[in-house]
Amino acid sequence: MAPHSPGATAVAADRAGVTHRRPRGLAARAELSDRLRSLFPLDSGSPIRPGKVLLALVALAVGTLISLVRQGGIGALDTMWAEDGHIFLEQSVRMSVLDAFTTTYAGYLHVVPRTIAALTALLPVRDAAASFAVLSALLLAATAVFVYVASGATLRHRPVRLVLAASFVVLPIGQGEVLNNVAANLHFPLMAASLWALLWNPRRRVFGAVAALVLALAVLSDPTMILLAPVAVLRGVLLRGVRGWGPGGVLLAGAVIQMIPRVTGHTDRAFAPLALSPLKIPVYFAHNVLAGGLFGDRLPGRSVTSPRAALFMLLALMVLGLLVALAWKRRRAPSSWLALIMVGQSVLFYAGPVLLAGAATPRYALAPALMLLSAAAVVVDAAADDGGDLLAGTSRQAGLRQYSFVLLLLLAMTSGFRMDNARGAGPRFSQELSTGRARCAAALPGSDSASVTVRVSPPGWSASLPCQAVLTR
Repeated sequence: MAPHSPGATAVAADRAGVTHRRPRGLAARAELSDRLRSLFPLDSGSPIRPGKVLLALVALAVGTLISLVRQGGIGALDTMWAEDGHIFLEQSVRMSVLDAFTTTYAGYLHVVPRTIAALTALLPVRDAAASFAVLSALLLAATAVFVYVASGATLRHRPVRLVLAASFVVLPIGQGEVLNNVAANLHFPLMAASLWALLWNPRRRVFGAVAALVLALAVLSDPTMILLAPVAVLRGVLLRGVRGWGPGGVLLAGAVIQMIPRVTGHTDRAFAPLALSPLKIPVYFAHNVLAGGLFGDRLPGRSVTSPRAALFMLLALMVLGLLVALAWKRRRAPSSWLALIMVGQSVLFYAGPVLLAGAATPRYALAPALMLLSAAAVVVDAAADDGGDLLAGTSRQAGLRQYSFVLLLLLAMTSGFRMDNARGAGPRFSQELSTGRARCAAALPGSDSASVTVRVSPPGWSASLPCQAVLTR
């Protein structure tokens, strides 16, 4: 933050671990305003040099490759998952681009997977599986790069930023459904990235446009993004003007667009509120979000009631307790307030969908876990500058906390890097398409209206494709 920017004094005190007696009246309100405004530090940014652009491109390539190779079994390039084939691919070859983008699925619009499907529709059908996989992995890697850049004004220590950004690509939870690069589920990491988009306050307009784009893609792919409204309103009140209210306006506009199908009755989504007892949500949160975010799916196991799950939930709660202690030591510092906001958003983004759906589906834990890890990164990053007492520690102890956090996440990423899932069992998209071509050629030669069913993962899912597209493309 520039020395003359609002909140600079509060941030300096935050970094130094200094606390002052809170003044009264107007001075107290001014101090509170400065501290809150420092939650959105002005990111003046360094010059955009060719070397940085090259590093970003390398990060995109590496992140894309890592995401693709995580898929075991047959692999990502020759398999297609559930809605990617049955909804998005099928409708992209049967509908116009406008009709496809304005068609709801599960009650809301899906701009991100529709965009991937529209680009895929420009290619021969034989390349559809590879196109979905590569474009999805590329967007996931781009999300990680965005988080690394957007968190720069908040997280000062590069190892913490790197491991947080990497977790968006390699977070080892929800792999039975999310499967690392599936277009239909990309809105979950985008939700967590949108929290950073709201916190990012870049000086350059082009970066502000990038943050607005992330918000737009996320809310136009999942209406539950409206749960970020508290952060958007706080930003608007504190920063004001277009810089303050602009991101919230994007969020609101997207949410209004998402509500149109439900208001007009054009929705096929049925909710089951309270089908799952609210009393069970803390247990599922501790297992799926807290233990899953810190240790992955493999180590705690999938059963909430197993002794192994109980052990890792206890370990996760101990880690959480340490982070709470570090934050409490700096309870008047903006970093602790920001961590509290992130934890609150994590709880909202988990409890809301679980209560509405009536099921603790593993994919619902992805965005909350990333938000929780963001909160942990904020606390560890701020504490790494401390010195002087048992909780703050010496600089060596502070560095140890920082790298312990990094190593903990790296352990989780390594243990759950590749996990068995239904997608790995196939079927192969290329073989299914080859069989479909033979059926099209033999059944109704020359017919423009014939279709063929192409199976995708998991069992029971398929895509109905026009024979004309299968035979000619």
